Amino acid sequence: MSEPYTGLGNANDHDQERARNASRKDMAVGNLRTITIKYDEPQHSQLENQSSRSSSYENIAASSNTPSENKHGDVRRLILLKNRAEPQDPYQTLLETTFDNVKTEFIPVLDYINDVPAIEWLAERLRNGSFSMPNQDENKSYSGIIITSQRAVVALSHALSLIHSTSRSSILEKSFPIYVVGSATANAVRQLGLSCEILGENSGTSEVLAKFIISQRSPSPYRDYKPLLSLAGEIRRDALPQMLKQSGILLEEKVVYRTTVRANFAEHLRRTLLDGKLRAGVMWIVVFSPAACRIVLETLGWLNDAGKFDSARILQSRRGKVFIATIGPTTKKCFKDEYGFEVQACASISTPEAIVHTIQCYNY
Repeated sequence: MSEPYTGLGNANDHDQERARNASRKDMAVGNLRTITIKYDEPQHSQLENQSSRSSSYENIAASSNTPSENKHGDVRRLILLKNRAEPQDPYQTLLETTFDNVKTEFIPVLDYINDVPAIEWLAERLRNGSFSMPNQDENKSYSGIIITSQRAVVALSHALSLIHSTSRSSILEKSFPIYVVGSATANAVRQLGLSCEILGENSGTSEVLAKFIISQRSPSPYRDYKPLLSLAGEIRRDALPQMLKQSGILLEEKVVYRTTVRANFAEHLRRTLLDGKLRAGVMWIVVFSPAACRIVLETLGWLNDAGKFDSARILQSRRGKVFIATIGPTTKKCFKDEYGFEVQACASISTPEAIVHTIQCYNY
């Protein structure tokens, strides 16, 4: 993986780095909550030293590893490429509580567009009783709902708004399951005022949620269940539907919203990076979506004419000490596969605690 980017080309003591790395390798492998770190052998030139080292950071759930002893590398700025949650964003709250004198900034990447016909379709299904537990009524259509993003919760909320308010609480039975990824999505569903079960909020990823759903539907034969309905965006991962279908679970997907990159995202990011405060201390850019990967690297000036990461451009860009972290392995994989760039840190689940701990444990 690429070395932390100082933009100044200063060399590090390789013997000390190898010693620190050897110490890390001695950590107990039995602890599932670890950060794995891997360095390639250092090369001879200063530029090669920056470009050839490989580091891989993966935080699994809320890790118990000891944070770095160097006061987190003097973190001064944290740029979160997401919309700020109102009235209080949990990422901002935890980050500013954890790091002293840090400035947290938000740069929205995506605009979300509700699919109106799909929401009307969903409202009609809710209204006519298409959601009930399996085998109770052959005329009922679905045995559960899967929601893997807060935007899908917004779409469900719009569908509920089309139904008379006095009947909303009884639309779904208490035993009817809504499967979710993450506590934020679960809390958003709870705010809808439905009386049904909310399951899977500790799963963290769609793969783990798929395994949970499969375990929930055993040992009863899957053919006894009506299909699950997944409310999704236009751009989504295939892991969950593939795993469920391979296990024989019936699944229907409904696109209820679409995404586009904001027209002013690149300019907003450029202005932020040009801020003179950038060179004071460390800055982390936290990327939540693959849609932002290319623009981030382009704006930093780290892509060559072929659109691939070029370590030689790090020195030319002089962007200060910039580090990139991702929420989830999908965005990390996009950086690597599409642009040949390996991020410094990756929180494997979408929680404030995971990203905070990942940054804390980075070895500067």
